[in-house]
Amino acid sequence: MRNMYGKMFIDKDFDRFIDEDRYMVFMEVTVTPNGDNLSNLALANSTGYRLTSGAASNFTSGAVNKYGIINLPRVDYVKSGFFKKGVSRRYWMAQSINRYRSEDVTLNGSSIRVGNSFTSFYIPN
Repeated sequence: MRNMYGKMFIDKDFDRFIDEDRYMVFMEVTVTPNGDNLSNLALANSTGYRLTSGAASNFTSGAVNKYGIINLPRVDYVKSGFFKKGVSRRYWMAQSINRYRSEDVTLNGSSIRVGNSFTSFYIPN
């Protein structure tokens, strides 16, 4: 780990695969459900993009408890009570992105949608 914030997320108990060919990206997001039934599948479908793909972006480590990091529960969100109608919930997500350009163009970037705004980024040729 070569950055000053990495220790806030990654320690010996970090449960995601770390690869020298990829960067780990950590994002703090806020979700305010408009109903009491936000499930894992609904969250993944509403974000719809690899970088913010719901439960696939969850992570655990010893640093989560040490620094009080809030992240998604591993159980169904409806059953866990993590999300409540009209209540904004802020939490952290993790995902990895390629460090180098790949022959598989789907791995060369990602997109993020927030409301009606859409942002993409890609590794140039």
